[in-house]
Amino acid sequence: MSLLNWFKRSSPSSPQLNALVNKVAVYLRSRAADDQIVPKIVGKAIGETEIRAFTALRVLEELGIVRHHFGLYCGKKGIPLKSIDDLSQLPTEIYCDACDEDHCESDGEYKVETYYTIDPVKLAQFKERKVAA
Repeated sequence: MSLLNWFKRSSPSSPQLNALVNKVAVYLRSRAADDQIVPKIVGKAIGETEIRAFTALRVLEELGIVRHHFGLYCGKKGIPLKSIDDLSQLPTEIYCDACDEDHCESDGEYKVETYYTIDPVKLAQFKERKVAA
């Protein structure tokens, strides 16, 4: 069972999930509109785990406040190579300027990391979710 489903099933009003989503929304408001939001960094910033931050970001994505993307990074140097919106777009090989070579997906020569971008208008319209006392 996913963490999101666990939160939703834990209570009809999901106070834990609502509190978590509110914390992440507050954090997002402190970021620039063009920032790339990485779940592990969000988790550290709000004192939560990466998976809990990821769960809240998924809820905010369902509300249209954030949008997920996938960053492809050189496995040797960690530099960004490309950004895609759908995993079906993963290339089998991708060229890295820093290494001056092609990196192959099947050999794990490049890494894929999920990040989010913010819709500043929808974030500004977001109202705190109610948390049961």
